[in-house]
Amino acid sequence: MKGFTWFRFIKKADEFTTAAFGHHVQRLSFFISIPAFILQIHIEELENYKTYLMELEKGKETIEMDMRDIRAFHAWLGENLEVTKERVIAYKNYLKENYKVTSTNSMLVALNRYFQYLGWTECSVKGLRSQQQMFSPESRELKQQEYEKLVSTARQKKKEQLALIMETIAGTGIRISELVYITVEAVTQGKAEAACKGKWRQIYLTRELRKRLMKYCKQKSIKTGPVFCSGKGNPLDRSNI
Repeated sequence: MKGFTWFRFIKKADEFTTAAFGHHVQRLSFFISIPAFILQIHIEELENYKTYLMELEKGKETIEMDMRDIRAFHAWLGENLEVTKERVIAYKNYLKENYKVTSTNSMLVALNRYFQYLGWTECSVKGLRSQQQMFSPESRELKQQEYEKLVSTARQKKKEQLALIMETIAGTGIRISELVYITVEAVTQGKAEAACKGKWRQIYLTRELRKRLMKYCKQKSIKTGPVFCSGKGNPLDRSNI
């Protein structure tokens, strides 16, 4: 009886040792056999992400924009679908050179959201900084009385465009060369984006200035693009103002 009990003990100890050894062997083989994982974007996986966004009750426009922006990144990657932080930064620089700061940041937000969904947080990048410019004084170089006289004289001579140009420059602090950024879209939104030394800055339009510009656009049937154009339809600048 005692021999039998001792045999059972030895057998159990042997089974335990074998099981423990096997467990460690399996763990070791796990670390040895798995190859380096390469992050890649596959366009067919987007449907799962779309479903995920719908479950989060994201708006239809948000979902469509995310899908579009991710597909744009996929197209930029080309044949090499590998995703690294360096490649995402390169894509960010590409967007910076070809899109406005708000559009670039919107695309980067969509990508970062997708990376977070995939667990690729190390690939996320920061958005672009924008130099915000608050309202300028009504006139920085002219006295208020002189400025008002110039605007009044222009209107008396039926030169509404010139009057509005002076009001826009005085009210925003922009240069004549930046008039091209005062578009119908900017007037509608209440702010414009102007490029300055490789950076984009936001220019805010006062409520009163917006009213006058919108009225002018309506009178001249200007529905899109720059508000101030020459008789030939070219945006005004130093050469043709």
